[in-house]
Amino acid sequence: MMACLKTIINLVSVLTPDQLWTWLPRVADCQSNGSAACRQMAHSIFMTVYKKYKSETDKGSVKEKLVACSKENLLLGLADQHQPNRYI
Repeated sequence: MMACLKTIINLVSVLTPDQLWTWLPRVADCQSNGSAACRQMAHSIFMTVYKKYKSETDKGSVKEKLVACSKENLLLGLADQHQPNRYI
């Protein structure tokens, strides 16, 4: 799982928003993973996506969906059971 998440975080800068949108729901599934390291990597991916697209959102665009999904999952991360993951 970690290898897949590391690959995704490295590809965020080169994937198109549409391509990224196909992977983001799978990253969101990692929120319930038993591994704190996997959840931390997922949070890092969401933060990277949020930072990249937060100022480029057009109403109804894929970028807006990316930002909304990232924001939602980052907020869920604030309640992570592993305290260090809450401060990413």
